[in-house]
Amino acid sequence: MRFERVWAKAFGPFRDETIEFAPGMNVVHGPNEAGKSSWHAALYLGLCGMRRRRGRPAKDEQPLIDKHRPWHGDEWKVSVVVALDDGRRVEIVQDLDRRVESVATDLELGRDVSDEIMNEGSPDGARWLGLDRKSFLAVACVRQADILAILSESDSLQEHLQRAAAATEEDATAAAAIKRLRKFRSDAVGQDDGRPTKKPMAIARQRVDQARRALDDAKVRHKEFIELEMEAEAAARDAEKAERSLRTAAAAEARRQARAVEARLRQAGELMVDFPDGEPPSLGDDDRLARRVTAALREWHGLPDIPELPEGKSSEDLRQELEALPPEPEGDLLPAEEVTRAYEELTDARRRLQLHEQQRPEEPSPARRDTTAEELLALAAELDRPVPGVDPAVEEQERDLLRRLEDSKAKTSWKSPAVLVGVALAVAGVPLLLLMPPLGLVMVIAAVVLVVRGMSDRGEAERLRLFEELQQVQATAARQRSAQEEALRRKEEARARLHALGIVPESAAVRAEAERIARARRDADAYARWQEIFEQLRSRLSESQDKLAALLRARGVAVEGSPEEAFRIYSHRCEMRAAQAEAAARRVDLERQLQDRLAAEEARAEAVRRRQRAETELKEVARLCGIAGGDDDLNSFVRALEDWEEERQRELERLQELHERWARLQALLGGEESGDLHRRFRALEEEAREAAERADELAQGLDLQRVEEMAGDPDLDRTVEGLRQEANQARDRAASLRGMLEERRRDLPSVPEAEEELSQAEAELARLESLRLVLETTIEFLEQAQERIHRDVAPVLAQALRRNLPALTGGRYVEATVDPKSLRVRVKTGSGHYRDAEQLSHGTTEQVYMLLRTALADHLSRSGETCPLILDDPTAQWDRTRTEAFLDLLLQISGDRQVILFSQEEEVLAWARGNLSDPDHRLIELAVVPA
Repeated sequence: MRFERVWAKAFGPFRDETIEFAPGMNVVHGPNEAGKSSWHAALYLGLCGMRRRRGRPAKDEQPLIDKHRPWHGDEWKVSVVVALDDGRRVEIVQDLDRRVESVATDLELGRDVSDEIMNEGSPDGARWLGLDRKSFLAVACVRQADILAILSESDSLQEHLQRAAAATEEDATAAAAIKRLRKFRSDAVGQDDGRPTKKPMAIARQRVDQARRALDDAKVRHKEFIELEMEAEAAARDAEKAERSLRTAAAAEARRQARAVEARLRQAGELMVDFPDGEPPSLGDDDRLARRVTAALREWHGLPDIPELPEGKSSEDLRQELEALPPEPEGDLLPAEEVTRAYEELTDARRRLQLHEQQRPEEPSPARRDTTAEELLALAAELDRPVPGVDPAVEEQERDLLRRLEDSKAKTSWKSPAVLVGVALAVAGVPLLLLMPPLGLVMVIAAVVLVVRGMSDRGEAERLRLFEELQQVQATAARQRSAQEEALRRKEEARARLHALGIVPESAAVRAEAERIARARRDADAYARWQEIFEQLRSRLSESQDKLAALLRARGVAVEGSPEEAFRIYSHRCEMRAAQAEAAARRVDLERQLQDRLAAEEARAEAVRRRQRAETELKEVARLCGIAGGDDDLNSFVRALEDWEEERQRELERLQELHERWARLQALLGGEESGDLHRRFRALEEEAREAAERADELAQGLDLQRVEEMAGDPDLDRTVEGLRQEANQARDRAASLRGMLEERRRDLPSVPEAEEELSQAEAELARLESLRLVLETTIEFLEQAQERIHRDVAPVLAQALRRNLPALTGGRYVEATVDPKSLRVRVKTGSGHYRDAEQLSHGTTEQVYMLLRTALADHLSRSGETCPLILDDPTAQWDRTRTEAFLDLLLQISGDRQVILFSQEEEVLAWARGNLSDPDHRLIELAVVPA
C-alpha cells in the first residue's frame, strides 16, 4: 500500500488543500506553525477514520478531536487516495464529524468497497494490511515525540502477531480464544480471590458462608435456648430458697431481740436495789484544790539540782577578747582553681608556639596545575597495555553458521496444516464451552495439541538450534572486535592528552613527570600543614591571654600589662588575705565560748528561781488543806499533802462506781434521765412480752433448731442484710430470665430450614468450581500454544533488528532480542552484556524502537500488502550523525515500502535536497500557515 494523495477538505488549519506523494521516500519539511502535525494526523485519519459510536467520544480519540477539528466551520472531512499492491487505486473519504458519509471507492471501477474494511461502524484502511486503526497507529504511524508509545500498545498487538505467525484470519488466534474464555470466566464465574464482588462465584461463596453461618447460628441459638430454660428453672428454685433463708434469719433476729429485752429487764431489777432513795450524791466541790495539791507535789518532786558554773573565763572577759580581734578579709585567700588553670594553659600555649616556630620548613616551589600525578600514571599504564586481536576461527565459524541458517530457512514453513486445523478447532470450541461444556472442552484441548505439534514440525527445531548457536558465535566475535577497538581508542586518547600537556608520550618520561608532580604536592602539603598548625597555636595563645585577663578582672585585679605579671600580683594578695583570715578565724571560737558561758549562767539562775516558786506553793496548799508545820520543815508538808491526796482518792473511787451503776440503770430503762423508776421498769416489762410474742409468730412453719442456731450468730445483722440482698437479686434474676425466655421463644430460627439452604448453596458453589476448573484448564492449554507462537515470532523480529542495528548505532550494538509479549528490546554491548534498550541514551532508544516498528510493519502486514511508514519529526532529539544514519536507513527501506517523514530540522532538509529526486522520491516544503 502507498499513499498517492491526501486532501484536507476541512481539517485543522487547512481548507481544500492537497499534498501529492511519491511512491518511495517523502520528506515534508517546514518550520513551526507550518501544519506538519496536522498533515500527519490527516494521513492517519484519512486512512483509518474514527469509531462510530453513541454518546461521548472515546478517551483516546478526544485529543485528536480537540487538536485537529477545523478552525472555522462545522464540516470536518479528509480523504486519501491509496494504491494497493494488488493494483487497485482506492479513495477513502472520512466524514469525521457525523461519520455517516465515510466511504471507500475503487477509482477504476467506481465501486464502493467500504464493506471490505468496515471496523466499528466506519471504514478502516488498515484492515487491508491485516491491522486496525489502533495497531496501525502503534506500528506504522509515529506521532511527534512518541516513538516509544509502541510499548504501551503491546497487548493490543498480540492478536495481530499471532495471526501473522499462524497465517490465520481475524479472531482465529489463541489470544482471541483466551480473551473470550477469560471474559466468559469473568462473567459466568468471576475471580476466586476472596474479595467481595457481584460475580457468580463470589455470590455463591457468600451464599454458602451465609447459609453456614445461619445454620451455626440456629444451632447455637437452640442450644442457648435450652440452656436458658434450665437456667430460668434453677433461678426460680434459688429465689424460693433465698426467701426461706431470709425468713429464718428474720425469725432469729426477732428471737435475739426478745432475749436482749429480757436481759435488760433482769439487769434493771438487780440495779434498782442499790437506789431506794433515787440518784446518788455528786462527786464533790473540792476538785480545784485537789488538782492544785497534785500539781504542787509533781512540781516539787520534779525539781532538778542547781548546776555548778564551769571553771574558766567569765562572760565579761570573753566579750573583751572579741572586741580586740581584726575584721574578716574580703577576696580570695588562695588563687582560684580556674585562674590557676588559665595561667598554666597560657604558659603551655606560649611554650608550644615557640617550639613550633623552631620547626618551620622551607617554602615549596610552585606545582603544575594542568594535570595530576594520578592522571599521568593512568596514561602511562594505558601506553603499556597490549591491544587484543580477533580470533580468525570465530569469524570463520560465524560465516559457516550464517550459510547453514539460510539453507535451513528454505525447508521451514510457518503455515503448517496442523496449525490451521488446530486454530479452527479452537475458534469453534470456545463458543461450545458456553452451550455444551464437555464437547467444547474436548475441541479446545485437541486444538492446542494440533497447534503445538504443527509448530514443532518440518525442521523448526534444527533452525532454532542453528539460530541460537549463531547468536553465541556472533556475540563472541562482537566482544573481541569491541575490545580491540576500545583498546586502540584508549591508547590514541592517551597520546593526544600527553601531546596537549607537552609531555613526550613515552612511559618512562610520563612516570618521571608524575613523580616530580607528586613530590611537589607533598612539599606543598607539608608547608600548608605547618602554617595551619602555626595559626592554630598563635590563636590559642591569644585566647589563653584573653581568658586569664578576663578571670583576673572579674576578681578586681587590674590587668594593664602582661596577664602573667597580673597573675603574680593576684597570688601575693591572696597570701596577705590568708594571714589576716587566720587571725580573724578565732572570732567564731570565742563567740561560741561566750554563748556557752552565758547559757550556763542563765541555767543556774533559772534553777534557783524555780525552787523558790515550788517552796512557796507547797506552803500555800498546806495552809488551804489545814496542815500546820514549821516554815523550814518542807518534808513534813510534803508527807501530809500526800496522805491527804490518798484519802480523797479512795472516796472518789467509791462515788465513781456508784455513778456508773446509776448510768447503766438509766440506759436499761430507756435512757431517760428523769421520771419514776418503777413506771419505767413496768414499761420495760411490757416491751419484753411483746418481743417474745413477735419472735414466736415469725418462727411458725420454720426449722426452730436452725432459728436458734442463727440467733446465736454474732454477725446476725450482717447475715440478715446479705440474705436480703441475695433474695432480691434471686427474685430479679428469675424474673429477667423468664422474660428473656419468652422473647427468644418468639424469634427462635428453624434448624431444618437452615440445613436445606446450606445444602442448596453448596451444590451451586460446587457447580461453579467445576466450571472454573474446566475453563482454567482450557486457558492453560491455549497459553502454552500462545507461548510457542511467541518463541517463533521472537527470532524473526530480532533478525530484522540485527540487519540494520550495527549501521544505525555505528557498530556499538550488533545483536538484539525482542520479547513479543511486551515488545521490549534488549541489545548486546561489546562486553557481551545485554541491556534494556530503554536504559540507553534517549536518541539510541528511539532508533532501536524505530527499527522495531519497521520489523513489525513487515511481520504484521498481510501477504501481498506492504505497510507504509508515516513519521512526525522523530529526529528532533538526535545529533547530526544519528540523524543522517537514520535517514540513510529510511531511504534504503523506501525501496520496499513508502516512507513519509515530516520534519522541521535543517539537517533533514539538507539531506533531502542532496538525496531525493522525482519520480521515486520527493521533497515537499511547507510554508507557515496564516492565522
